[in-house]
Amino acid sequence: MVGFTGAPALTQKSPAQSTWKAPRLALVNLDPKGQVLVEQKALELQLPVVSNQEGQDFDLLLVWTGERWQLQSRSGSPGPVSAEYVQGPQGYRRRAGGGRGQAVARAVGLKPGRPSPAVLDLTGGLGRDAFLLASLGCRMTVLERDPVVHLLLQDGFRRASEQPELDWIPERVDLHLAEAKAWLAEALSPVPDVVYLDPMHPPRGKSALVKKEMQLLQRLVGSDADSAELLQRALRLPIPRVVVKLPLRATPLAQGVDTELRGKTTRFDLYFP
Repeated sequence: MVGFTGAPALTQKSPAQSTWKAPRLALVNLDPKGQVLVEQKALELQLPVVSNQEGQDFDLLLVWTGERWQLQSRSGSPGPVSAEYVQGPQGYRRRAGGGRGQAVARAVGLKPGRPSPAVLDLTGGLGRDAFLLASLGCRMTVLERDPVVHLLLQDGFRRASEQPELDWIPERVDLHLAEAKAWLAEALSPVPDVVYLDPMHPPRGKSALVKKEMQLLQRLVGSDADSAELLQRALRLPIPRVVVKLPLRATPLAQGVDTELRGKTTRFDLYFP
């Protein structure tokens, strides 16, 4: 079930993330009928509600347009960013992206004639790989520890599930506001077939921020400096396949990669514990 689970203020950053500074964030309502909704979310997120003009005093704005939630900088560039699965590149990717032949599908073990695996996505982000895998039949448990990113995810899945051809989303996507390390510390039932990890990486000059939307997410949450520790925890579990998505030339998060799948800009490191 796609829904808001858990309390706000779950984001936990590693001490190693010394250069990241939490941005000043506020909510903005552009919908005359949306005041109650926006005030409710502000209470959950423990953030102020401001006008567009007052928003100039904040680094990032979480905006309710009347149709969707979107994240944007006070200058409006880059952005805005929302979780979009119906239109744009993600919609095209679902319709004509190559199906089970795509690298992410092969990485989690999707094969013709075999049941689709249950996948635990430890780092939901904007949910694009999770949505694609769900569209190919995977049963996705998606974790996101940042409450604002979780709200964007929840909103994107909600809007997409309103489309008749995507009414399978509530059955295949189980979204949680949760800290992945705490989740892995509990007994997993049922045990997933695959653990999937796509951490946010520290910036490496301009080349590391290929997509403008990633710039906003970097400003919001920083990098996942604890991703190597998270991988080690996953590798200790009785799970047959662990997949890590990385930039093409990035150093592996752990030694002992069993195989890898390479694309133009990304690489999937596969571990078979």
